[in-house]
Amino acid sequence: MNDRFDFRHPQVIGHYLEAGSSVITAERLRQLAEHEHPQVRARVAENPNADKNLLLKLASDSDCDVRCATAGHAGRYMEIFALLMKDENPTVRFVLAEDADCPEEILEALLYDSNPYVCDRANRTIKRLRTAGFGWDLSSSSAQGFPARPAQTLPNMPEAPNIPERPITKENRRSLG
Repeated sequence: MNDRFDFRHPQVIGHYLEAGSSVITAERLRQLAEHEHPQVRARVAENPNADKNLLLKLASDSDCDVRCATAGHAGRYMEIFALLMKDENPTVRFVLAEDADCPEEILEALLYDSNPYVCDRANRTIKRLRTAGFGWDLSSSSAQGFPARPAQTLPNMPEAPNIPERPITKENRRSLG
């Protein structure tokens, strides 16, 4: 995406940085979603503060990179997944197919996409999730060997590293090695 970014205009770079800010207002995000440069609009789609209506609008953007950024947004909604799953550009559908956070129904639908690369990527993502057991209930797999529904528990996480009970100071740092 950045290979098309016009670095000659400092104002555009400023808008790009502003669109990624965590303290930006919803109104300013809506304004930047109308920006002439698709990189700025894509950055708005990546912003965790972007609301559902704004993401729905960006999911229909004319630029493929903006739609791909919308597909990768952490706070997505099922309507957005369903819209992007039917996107005319296979790159957008591929981004969905490789996303481990994509809902099961969308991944399974992408197994039957018209583009073989999208199908393959959805299949690999499902297999990866199934093998890892992360987010999938393996006890109720479908007859095709794919997970049937998301699991309700997280996998066992590794133990936290040993943390010294006393704060590290200059004096005791040498004794730690």
